[in-house]
Amino acid sequence: MGMAVDMMNGNHEKYPRRVVLHLEPTSFANVAARDFWYARYRQYIEFKWRRILDDIQSECSEGSGENGNCKDGVTKALSAREQELQRLEQRRRRAALVSTSFSQTSVLPALQ
Repeated sequence: MGMAVDMMNGNHEKYPRRVVLHLEPTSFANVAARDFWYARYRQYIEFKWRRILDDIQSECSEGSGENGNCKDGVTKALSAREQELQRLEQRRRRAALVSTSFSQTSVLPALQ
């Protein structure tokens, strides 16, 4: 009975051992800071997809009879990886650069 309840609640599902949350900055002080942050995030994405592809390939042995399904899974994963990297590059290009100097560029007229 307890096992049936666990299955209905989703307690039999596999969950990741660790959850990673990346908080993307809203702006960067300069181009170097922006590019550094996005390069590190790109490394994480590539690492994540390398693990996913390794998992797919390890589940597919040549003797399993699912070679066609395995190739399809790898192809879909490679496509999803490429799409994620393209979205990251688009965000990098649109990232705001904010000057850290607070010099006044215009003077407001005095109220009379």
